Amino acid sequence: ETEEEAESYQFLPPPVNGQLSVRVIGGRNLIAADLSARACSDPYCSLAIGEQQKETKACKNTVHPDWHQIFYFDNVQQNDRLIVTAYDHDISLGTD
Repeated sequence: ETEEEAESYQFLPPPVNGQLSVRVIGGRNLIAADLSARACSDPYCSLAIGEQQKETKACKNTVHPDWHQIFYFDNVQQNDRLIVTAYDHDISLGTD
């Protein structure tokens, strides 16, 4: 593990009551959705709890994205569900 990787796993501050923190690290072996000579995608994740929605950045030309992003959801209730979905982002065609 490199120093840069170790820094990406630093501890989060204690959550506020009713707050959920989600760390999206990465994905591996995602579907290659782009129609090109190389098998690749421009993946990003959508995270949703109720009406709250967040998105990771899109990682270009890969099926092994590394996001290392943290998101916070407020007013989360015990029975709320976190839905995480991976998509392919294409500027010219929209989301696959």
